[in-house]
Amino acid sequence: MNREPGLLAGLIDDGRPLLSLTGLALLLSGLFAVFPHPRRRASAGFGGGLLTIGILVWHVARYAPATRALLQVLAVAGTAGFGCAVGVHYVEGYTDATHLAPAWAGVLLFGMSLGLIWRASVARVVTVTGGLGLLALTMHPVVDAAEPPQPALAQSRQLICAGSLSAAASADGLAAAFGASNVTHEDLKFPEGETMPGTVLFANRPSDRLEILWKDSEARRGPEAVMVRMWDIDGRSHWRSPTGVTLGLDLQRVEALNGRPFQLLGFAWDYEGGVMSWADGRLAGDQPGDCRLSVRFTLGDIGPNAARQRWFEDASGDKEFSSSHPAMQGLRPVVREVVLSYP
Repeated sequence: MNREPGLLAGLIDDGRPLLSLTGLALLLSGLFAVFPHPRRRASAGFGGGLLTIGILVWHVARYAPATRALLQVLAVAGTAGFGCAVGVHYVEGYTDATHLAPAWAGVLLFGMSLGLIWRASVARVVTVTGGLGLLALTMHPVVDAAEPPQPALAQSRQLICAGSLSAAASADGLAAAFGASNVTHEDLKFPEGETMPGTVLFANRPSDRLEILWKDSEARRGPEAVMVRMWDIDGRSHWRSPTGVTLGLDLQRVEALNGRPFQLLGFAWDYEGGVMSWADGRLAGDQPGDCRLSVRFTLGDIGPNAARQRWFEDASGDKEFSSSHPAMQGLRPVVREVVLSYP
């Protein structure tokens, strides 16, 4: 049974509502500071600064994709701003708890919001919470969603159109290379409910599973396509291409491996997330000869977050998008399928 999120869950969500509250608090503080008062004759400039920062923070919380660079900038700015705002009181000896309580509340709110956004949108495998997230964001790089393969498997699990996976490969050759007990034959599933006969390596070991579709399906010779696919959002694989493409990598990481933005299909249809062109990037030459590397991305659960729902609508449909599109950057899809296509 699906349950609607409660008030607290809706307020916390992925951290964006908390960051919006931080921006709103800065706006109100700025308005208070610019009101004329005999004891605040020099507060107009300070209030204007707060208004500007509040508008920026609120807009970022509502609309900006949560990229690592953006969160690092916010973390550095927040650490400097709140550090000065709180620290100066201790330097001056003005440590009244009532006076400092709003400032410390702002530190907690800001830190929690960045920590939650980081955890939800940037590094699913890293847990960053509370004020400690401010320094952690600036000192530690994002952990890649996909862990490196075990050293003993690195060479035998290289996804390349050569050796046991060359254009002349066969089921018998795979049995000789990987052991006959690790080679099975079954119908492979494709979009729109289609199935085709193929061969599977390590069918009962998800992290080593490899699927082969043959040009000659009766003799099981000459691969037409070799596929590594995840069947759940947390799937991982020891198989990876020479440039490091594997399951679980997010769009930004694949873009970095390619050296430039690439073209992919929109979401919410049978062929969603498929890469149509590497735009002459490095991944276009990942494989030897005329063999071609392609990948397909998935989103997982969009959730109730308004920003992600808006990005999902903007990046859906049977049409091509650049990986640099703001909606694609904000959604941060991950690789769910890696395919070698043979000429």
